[in-house]
Amino acid sequence: MKKAIAFILIATLMASIASNITAFAITTTPDFLITESSRSGINLEFDRADKEQELYAEDIITDIILTESIDERGVTWDGISMDTLQIEQVGGTSSTQSSATLTISPSTAWTGISASGGTRTVTVTTNVSYTVSMPTWISRTNVTGGFRLTAAVNPSAATRSGTVSVTGGGITRSFSVSQVGAPPHISLSPSTNWTSISASGATRTVTVTTNIPSYTVNRPPWMTLETISSGVFRLTAPLNQSTSSRSGTFSVTNSFGLPASFSVSQLGAPPTLTLNPSSDWLNISAWGATRTVTVTTNIASYHIQPPPWMTFVRNGNVFTLIASDNLTPATRTGVLAVTGDGITRSFNVSQKHRTWHAVADEPENINKVGFWPGSITVGYPFFPGYVPHYIDIPARAIEARSAWANALGVSINETSNASASIQVFGGSMSEMHTFSGIPGTWIGYCSPATRTNHSTFMLHNVERTVQRLSGQAQVYLTYHDKWGQDWSLYELRSIAVHEFGHALGYFGHALNTSDIMHRDLQPGSIGSITPIEATHLRQIYDAYR
Repeated sequence: MKKAIAFILIATLMASIASNITAFAITTTPDFLITESSRSGINLEFDRADKEQELYAEDIITDIILTESIDERGVTWDGISMDTLQIEQVGGTSSTQSSATLTISPSTAWTGISASGGTRTVTVTTNVSYTVSMPTWISRTNVTGGFRLTAAVNPSAATRSGTVSVTGGGITRSFSVSQVGAPPHISLSPSTNWTSISASGATRTVTVTTNIPSYTVNRPPWMTLETISSGVFRLTAPLNQSTSSRSGTFSVTNSFGLPASFSVSQLGAPPTLTLNPSSDWLNISAWGATRTVTVTTNIASYHIQPPPWMTFVRNGNVFTLIASDNLTPATRTGVLAVTGDGITRSFNVSQKHRTWHAVADEPENINKVGFWPGSITVGYPFFPGYVPHYIDIPARAIEARSAWANALGVSINETSNASASIQVFGGSMSEMHTFSGIPGTWIGYCSPATRTNHSTFMLHNVERTVQRLSGQAQVYLTYHDKWGQDWSLYELRSIAVHEFGHALGYFGHALNTSDIMHRDLQPGSIGSITPIEATHLRQIYDAYR
């Protein structure tokens, strides 16, 4: 055993005696054991089969110091070799609870440390080993008799603090530490004003550089803000649909009150204004009509100007034009205009007038006109014993039906049903007179359908009556005149158109001899319906169907 082992034993025994610890065992394996005797000393017992010996502590110390000898085989103590020594406490009591001592200097708080950093050397006086704990922003370097603390640079504007603790032998000594923050700073990049942003919109990336731990980003309400990463933001100016420019401020507020902002402004969009529909509204029924128009615009305020004979009802950007009854004797015209911010959008309007085309050749019909309210059909049952003629009456009837369907803007459908709205019969004059039971020298005749008064209105200070038609109307056509001369195809078509007009509600006869609805058809007539004749009847169909 090396000589150092003997010195360890000496130091340990002396420390044990000095601290009055009364129960220790010094064990060598397997040579000896020290146990407490009844005296104040410490006995050393050699537990060997070949030797037993007791020594007081004083003797042990003396003997170890004076008599030990060293050779390669270890320590020989009074002839007893020792291999390994181990000292352990085995119980007992002492006059003090602990022998550990620990003090630090300085022990006062280390405050007001500069933001740029600082150091403090701490002296530790102790007879035990110890540990040191500290905030993460403080580092430690061991030095003779203690350690040196180093506070790192504080980049934040906020003060930071903590505690340094030295612990050993069940004793803790500590002191508080605090470091002031760096001067606060905040900046934006870019920091220049963002003005004249296009009305179509744009984006700007803004970086906030600061040592302030908390701040608030503010934007104008018409902008959006997206966080890209810490301290980096995307500011978006969306499409400006208004013609007015808009502005505001982007700013970063903080508890230190440091300014960080720039102005923003966006141009207004070019003014736009469209109407839908925008096409002219012509030939409005004399009985009145409505049209809904939608205004699409970015103009804050605009003006709607209809013709004086029109009114409108507005609901937001949708307005309904109302053309009332035209009781004047003439068509009325005008322009509907919508104007705002120097832009005008318009379309032309015109309204037909009510007409009265029949004359007083039949007093009961002069102020009456009729219409079929439902579907209108035509059938061609003819009559028993009818003999087809080379003058094709059904073909002329079909032409007459088509002419009035176009003039009235309604569908008149053909059917083989004998219960059609209008039944067409044809033959010779004698056959038609006999079959119809209507005497006379007529070449065409219409037996009207059932009439029911529907409404009345005043036109040019005269009361007019509108009648609903129901049941059946019969049209009788002859293919020759009263002298037996066959009609030409055109003449027969004119007769068919004339009688169809009566069946559809044209009561009475027209004013002009050239009109198809005049009582006496002119030779060579080709069966055309004049505009005023069509209007006389169509105005009723437009108003009541």
